[in-house]
Amino acid sequence: MKEETKEAATPTIAEKLGIKYKEVDGLFYPMWGESNVEDFATVGKYGHRWMSMLMEHDRHLYNQYFLDGTLIVKAKDIEVYCWELHDSMADKLNKSREPYTDTSDSMWMIFRIQEIEVTVDEIINADFYEMIDYNKKMRLKATKAGMEQAEE
Repeated sequence: MKEETKEAATPTIAEKLGIKYKEVDGLFYPMWGESNVEDFATVGKYGHRWMSMLMEHDRHLYNQYFLDGTLIVKAKDIEVYCWELHDSMADKLNKSREPYTDTSDSMWMIFRIQEIEVTVDEIINADFYEMIDYNKKMRLKATKAGMEQAEE
């Protein structure tokens, strides 16, 4: 498969707007947004999870962020927020459990840490779904309001 970037002899509307095309086996594909591999790799666990959930459950918003070129930036913001949430919830959960003083039982200590991590991950996943559903409801409400104004 041969790839190279070309510009047409007479620029198309998309090219006038700054969109480039990539030729793959004689077909031209628009390069909507090129993300840097290093940027994508620095997103992290929660950012990647949010992007995959957004792609699966709200394709419209995913495509909007992708085409705007803000998907990676939003994912990094979500990553920072989730780690702050993770740390505060893990501390609160750890303090709410009764203290375990037997330090010789390392398996029990590992179990407690893993239990807290799983609980925090479940809460963050639920927050992701709630955030996606809320965005969809607000978009539907705005669309209905716009349609009602157009009818008047």
